[in-house]
Amino acid sequence: MCFISGFSLSIIETVMYVRMYELLVLNILMLIYWHIRKSEIKQLTYKDLIPLYFMVIVGFLTHYYYCVIVTILFLVYLIKYIKQKQLNNVILYIITLIASALTGIIIFPYSIQHIFFSYRGEGIKTSFFEFETLLSKILENIRLINSEIFNNYTYIIVILAILVCVLWLITKKKTDKKERNDKIKYITIPMAIYLGVSIICSPYIDLRYLMPVIPLIFCSLIYVFYDILQDITNSKNTFFILLAISVCFAITVIPKLSNNLYTYKGQGKILEYLENEINSKPMVYIYEDYSAEYNKTMECYEALTKVDRTYIMSKDKFSINNFKNVIKDVNTENGIVIMMHYAYEEEILGEILNQKMYQDVEIVGMLGRFVIIELK
Repeated sequence: MCFISGFSLSIIETVMYVRMYELLVLNILMLIYWHIRKSEIKQLTYKDLIPLYFMVIVGFLTHYYYCVIVTILFLVYLIKYIKQKQLNNVILYIITLIASALTGIIIFPYSIQHIFFSYRGEGIKTSFFEFETLLSKILENIRLINSEIFNNYTYIIVILAILVCVLWLITKKKTDKKERNDKIKYITIPMAIYLGVSIICSPYIDLRYLMPVIPLIFCSLIYVFYDILQDITNSKNTFFILLAISVCFAITVIPKLSNNLYTYKGQGKILEYLENEINSKPMVYIYEDYSAEYNKTMECYEALTKVDRTYIMSKDKFSINNFKNVIKDVNTENGIVIMMHYAYEEEILGEILNQKMYQDVEIVGMLGRFVIIELK
């Protein structure tokens, strides 16, 4: 799993995009591993539950989407224990998760505001009530999965899956697969539901929201292929078939790396363009006064170092008169560069262009959440 997923464009980007999403991948894998290992235990003990307690706390404090995985696994385990009439395990399991949740909130009480009263999860407001928006998000995320996770070769995986299934139907053996297939549900069910929830609830269409379950996607594919191939041929042949598929997949990422097609490489190109092409032009950085959410990306600070002259003004105090006052002693004959959060790009840019101060507009690109615009 590590070998094949390591050659996905998305995994390469998770290493480059060092934020909490990368740590979240580890936390989710640890949590699912715990549930797989403990699925055969008839009686949970404190030695089993203490690691779970700390894992959930750390995962919750890493990113709130972790709660989606915890909830799904909780429901799967709850159904399992109820079916097996293990009431004592149900009680201990629920108490542990509640204790973890309360501890996490006590450590970081502001998480309540983050989850329920900020932009996080606001995508659900439009997705459920606007069918076109939901359909657009689904299609865009499918495109993202194809290009970033499967390196634009999803169709080959589909063809292979169909071929293997046909061979299985022709040559299948009568085997008891209950034991073999029982544990895969702890991987596939959380992965599938998480993908659905993240697509609907995420405020933006971005690879980072899919990052936490990328290893689970590959793990599910490998396990399913392995499981079916075991019914068609022996273990040795199964190993070599999977190895061949893995090597072929690894090769698919090479052209993309050589052509610099991975997402965050483009940010370096933008900084290089700022430094070499328009560094002599003044830059106006329009920042947000009251929301750290609009100012927290480090890329904007690096961009400010690439130009000779920088002027800043508050978005909340923005007006055409204030804008003109900021640049009144600035030579803008050769143009000017503006950097601001993309959330208010249309509003502010519209006001500036309405004044007929500039004739040409060029979007230089995006640095994180910031859009850089050159006006001439």
